[in-house]
Amino acid sequence: MPRPPGQFESPSLDPAALISIASIPPARRCSLDRLGLGAVLLILALARATAAQSPDPHQLFQQADEAQQLGDTELAIRKYQEVIRLDPKMIAARANLGIVLVSLGRFDEAIAQYHAALAQAPTSDLVLRTLFLATCHCFSITPFIFINIVERLV
Repeated sequence: MPRPPGQFESPSLDPAALISIASIPPARRCSLDRLGLGAVLLILALARATAAQSPDPHQLFQQADEAQQLGDTELAIRKYQEVIRLDPKMIAARANLGIVLVSLGRFDEAIAQYHAALAQAPTSDLVLRTLFLATCHCFSITPFIFINIVERLV
């Protein structure tokens, strides 16, 4: 049976694709209408594929932690920085990055990471512990000696 002019056979769309199309602002949707259904479906498929390929911050954190444990500090730094880029609120990544940076003598960068972590979680045991250990490392003293010094000052 012939189709009326202006109608075409549409491939089946899953509900997610329809929701994706509906979420496009009307001003942009008009320009997509001119592209045609095939182009729109291609764009949606590419967007879905890109989303599926985006790295998982928790998986990257595990990789960074493993690199840190193995002594590959440059890889650990890159991975922690990527985690922070993807999830700036993951304070464990900032704390661990601070530890790695301190171990390399990059104190200014480490302080910036601790500052950012403390701004997000001022009472975080993790951040305070790693800052404490970093301070001990900076002064080349053991935590026990550092505690004794602090107790005398207080």
